[in-house]
Amino acid sequence: MTGVMPGDPDPLDIGETGTVTGINELAYERTQIFVNWDSGRGLILLEDDPFEIL
Repeated sequence: MTGVMPGDPDPLDIGETGTVTGINELAYERTQIFVNWDSGRGLILLEDDPFEIL
């Protein structure tokens, strides 16, 4: 995570890392990125969330 997630009541911490496990490009006309977070959290990223894939 590279920034604060707007509008999320329980956002991920900046710097949190995880492994991308899948991408759904057809979900409600928005891309969803499925991540296994190293912290154990379960949260799907959206294309406009502040993140970087390395």
